[in-house]
Amino acid sequence: MTLGEMLAATAEAGPKRKAIVFKNQQLSYEELNQRATWVAQNLRQLGLRVGEQVAVLLPNCPEYIIAMFGIFKAGGVLVPINSFLTPNEVAYILEDCEATVLISSAKFSRQLAACSKLESLKHMVMVGKATPKQLSFDKLLVADTSAELPKLSPDNRALIIYTSGTTGHPKGALLSHNNLISNVSSCSKVIKLSHKDRFLVFLPLFHSFTLTVTVFFPCFLGARIILLEAVAREEIRRAIVSQRPSIMVGIPTVYNLLSQVKLGWLARWFNPVRTYVSGGAPLAVEVLENFQRKYHRPLLEGYGLSETSPVVAINPPQKTKAGSVGLPVPGVEVKTLNNQGNLNKANEVGELLVRGPNIMQGYLNRPQATKKALIDGWLHTGDMARIDEDGYIYIVDRKKEMLIVHGSNVYPREIEAVLCRHPKVAESAVIGIPDAHRGEIPKAVIVPRKGEQLREREIKQYCRRFLAPFKVPRVVEFRDSLPKTATGKVMKRML
Repeated sequence: MTLGEMLAATAEAGPKRKAIVFKNQQLSYEELNQRATWVAQNLRQLGLRVGEQVAVLLPNCPEYIIAMFGIFKAGGVLVPINSFLTPNEVAYILEDCEATVLISSAKFSRQLAACSKLESLKHMVMVGKATPKQLSFDKLLVADTSAELPKLSPDNRALIIYTSGTTGHPKGALLSHNNLISNVSSCSKVIKLSHKDRFLVFLPLFHSFTLTVTVFFPCFLGARIILLEAVAREEIRRAIVSQRPSIMVGIPTVYNLLSQVKLGWLARWFNPVRTYVSGGAPLAVEVLENFQRKYHRPLLEGYGLSETSPVVAINPPQKTKAGSVGLPVPGVEVKTLNNQGNLNKANEVGELLVRGPNIMQGYLNRPQATKKALIDGWLHTGDMARIDEDGYIYIVDRKKEMLIVHGSNVYPREIEAVLCRHPKVAESAVIGIPDAHRGEIPKAVIVPRKGEQLREREIKQYCRRFLAPFKVPRVVEFRDSLPKTATGKVMKRML
């Protein structure tokens, strides 16, 4: 099955079920499937061939979802563009993937100007106002039965997700229809949902976590997508009250904010959300515990990568373990290896490897990077982890971010977890800096809570209570904020 066929099957099973609710707009599954088919027909008329890339640079809106399924049906490859990127960064991705069509809006005029002279780009399709040299998206929403849609294989490429690029130029992970649908199917076996559920979607649609868990998953079920344009606390609150979502998917930053909101017993009592899911970045144990105490609902932390479509593991609702990212989803295998490449025992830290039907086909135009990441069918994630006796995974840190202090391994995430417990610390990030005597030393960059004053000495004394001396940050810097990607990951290369 392909993603286009999945949508068609869902529309046939429940044509009148609401697919998307956005502001004052509503689309049924029948309407969503029909409009996606029209887009596919018109993309074919524009000359789009099977396997060619179509980039989408839009805010969250119904047209985004219509366009992506239209691209799938036409045999094209969707390239979601991070809407927070600079014009040069957008141009780099479009040039790297050789996109022939870009679907965007006037909101991104600066980025569009930087891309206008790219040789591969043949068409700019605009949602909303279009110039004479551009094509209005509305013109794709017209039936054209003369355009024949191709018969595709589940192994056909469907999506190129560019990694966040926290350590340099992003790489495009190549995902097939089968990669994505197998991942959705695996998730459905862990979190038992149905077409009656309602997903609250406010994370940006360009991210693989959002696409799989909050778009493909509900479309697989025939469930409702309550779509918000952006992450805004007041909009989220209104949507919960008016639209009554049963599933909310967010990132740790959102749950941290919600855990600090004053909430009366009446609001808790009438909270319609049955299950909360967190992903995209590590969830601090303190945030998890504070949130669950306040809302009395399960908050399930998961783990994944763009290269794994993206879900690798999630805490099952029946038995969650704080600090763990859960069990591998059905069909996915994991293991950890030590520095000598030997299999670890339970609770030993090593690099996490993943194998399954969700693993990417490789990186676009990067055979050496692909060869390094994929060995004998196993994806080398670059994440350091341990797996306990029950099979639960605990992410310790990124392999590249691990510090070596006096010959001992130091994981920044362990220090960050301690800092997060300090009552005056809002956020923290730990990096390594060179030291003539120790090789490296930990440096902590801290954002104090609003209205609080902190000193370096206070932080060091606090850390000494919980950490070995060589793990205590030698340097402490205070800032008003930390640089982050759109999904809440701290960009440590900018610290």
